[in-house]
Amino acid sequence: MLATAYWRLARWLGPWTKETRSPGAIARRRILLSAQSAHDDPIEALVYTPTDRPAIGSYLIAHGLNPQGPDDERCDRFARVLSHAGFVVMCPRLNALTQMRLDASAAAQFTRSLEALAALDEHPPHKLPGIFSISLGSLPALMTAGSPRVSHLVGSLVVFGGYANFVDTCRFMIGTTPPQSGEPQPDPTCMAAIAINTAAVLFPDEAGRKLTQAWRVFVSRVWGVPEMQQRERFYEVALQLAAELPAELALTFLRGCGVVPGFASFVEEAFGGADIEAMDPRAYLGEIRCPVHLFHGRRDNVIPYSQMWALAAALSNTKAMTYLTGLYDHSSGGSNVSVLARALALLKEIQTMAGMVHAIVQSGTRPDRFDHLAGSPAPQRVPSRKAPRS
Repeated sequence: MLATAYWRLARWLGPWTKETRSPGAIARRRILLSAQSAHDDPIEALVYTPTDRPAIGSYLIAHGLNPQGPDDERCDRFARVLSHAGFVVMCPRLNALTQMRLDASAAAQFTRSLEALAALDEHPPHKLPGIFSISLGSLPALMTAGSPRVSHLVGSLVVFGGYANFVDTCRFMIGTTPPQSGEPQPDPTCMAAIAINTAAVLFPDEAGRKLTQAWRVFVSRVWGVPEMQQRERFYEVALQLAAELPAELALTFLRGCGVVPGFASFVEEAFGGADIEAMDPRAYLGEIRCPVHLFHGRRDNVIPYSQMWALAAALSNTKAMTYLTGLYDHSSGGSNVSVLARALALLKEIQTMAGMVHAIVQSGTRPDRFDHLAGSPAPQRVPSRKAPRS
């Protein structure tokens, strides 16, 4: 059973398989998790289950800042790969993150989703769910893993491209802190995400609403589209949207898109009035006691890999394993590096990937040794109702 999981993860996550392909033998359904109080909203989630083998474990995925949430093609493919390996996978739509906001409401929804995953009929008995977070989705994942309410349900935590310090991460994104040796230049389109999260402080009126809406449209058109990394392409989109705004807002909008310089000073001003603690996970890191695995790409141009070391240092009550990978840097040709050097580098990256695959399998299959007898009741298995078709 576990050998099959290793093989399938290695096959589908390795550079030898095209990212446009996805495995089969998976059932996917959309469910709606009912509100628990008058203050809660229902949570829509995608659930994936293997159809050709019994489940060996489970995962809850925290998607990143993305308007599409769990419906993003990359997130959907990764969930399918995990399920094909033998895991029951749930990926909830975290409303704040789909609206490009970082705040505690995403953690509250993620916590409810963890309880729902543990209560699913398909969830394998006597196993603890693993958590897998992607990029800025690390905030709700880390907060949930450190929550007194549900930390006993977390088997292990895998953080891919996460961050420890919100302000330092923002300063990398906006270019005021130069990259450390070996780190890439930041993706200029990330400025828009920072603009959205500081707009309420900088422009707390109708102007702020219009700017935020325009920045969200900009993000929906350029993020996750490889050709939009080209400066002339995202400039074109930004200029089109700026033309639809009142003249007095157009320049500010273009600054927030990274097209015109000058927005960094606005962000520094916002740090004095924004609720930084609500966007920063460090207050919760000391409460995390489950095993933690930190993955980060060398070429991550959104969150620098130095944040992985910051996370590892701040996880004071558990040992965090770190995996720094540049595997996909070796997929393009034209390098002046010798064939032998490239081969040795690729071998090292494959060894790192093997460690990451092992961490994924182990993190999603940890046994519940206490069977909830240590003061916490077992989750009640109540089937969730289907969500309306989207």
